[in-house]
Amino acid sequence: MTKFYDEFIRTTVAHNPDEIDAWASKIRSIQYGTGRNNTFSIGIIYNFAPVGSVRVCVGPHCLVYELPPHPELPNLPELPKPLDRFLIDDMYTFVGTQVELNLEKLARDYGICRWDINAVDLGTVAATLYSRSDLKGAGLKQLAGLVLDETVELSHDNFKRTLDKEMEVEIRQNLRKAMDAMLELEKESDFLSNLEKKIEYDCITTFVYFCLGEFLQASHFDSEHVFAVVN
Repeated sequence: MTKFYDEFIRTTVAHNPDEIDAWASKIRSIQYGTGRNNTFSIGIIYNFAPVGSVRVCVGPHCLVYELPPHPELPNLPELPKPLDRFLIDDMYTFVGTQVELNLEKLARDYGICRWDINAVDLGTVAATLYSRSDLKGAGLKQLAGLVLDETVELSHDNFKRTLDKEMEVEIRQNLRKAMDAMLELEKESDFLSNLEKKIEYDCITTFVYFCLGEFLQASHFDSEHVFAVVN
């Protein structure tokens, strides 16, 4: 488990398709248990150097999968089927910063269709909801600071917000703890070279993306809708 303060991220480091399938099945059962339908934002990171890996996070549940090294064209390896099915499931919206560029890279490297994956850039969503074009392309820390600032209010009149105040408070609390943990890790000189710390850092990062996606209700958007409002 990845611990930050009194919270835990349950991290599954999968080594084969069966472990990915088990993790994805658990996420689906959690979703059905909450009665939510097509409203999950899922934090995602695709690292492609020096070793390709995918990290996804739904609440406190994080999946880490190291991808097989891809040779030069034309012999692209395939993603494990359970991971492929999970990524193209239209019940999920994958969120992050520069997420579309990362997923386009993933699609090119592993021969999947980028447009089968429902993904939204958090900076673009924030630019829409706060009516601030300067937030397009914003990074994780800037977006987290914006959400944590309780004096800043959403200003987009055409978006009907369904998140209640109690949930907003809970998300902000989790986000603040995760950001504190991330900044503490960054103070350690080996946090990127030490594999265990790197996994911990990436899992916390994807958890932050999840929190931002839930607070901004990113799963209510798609790329075309968001860009149409902001541009």
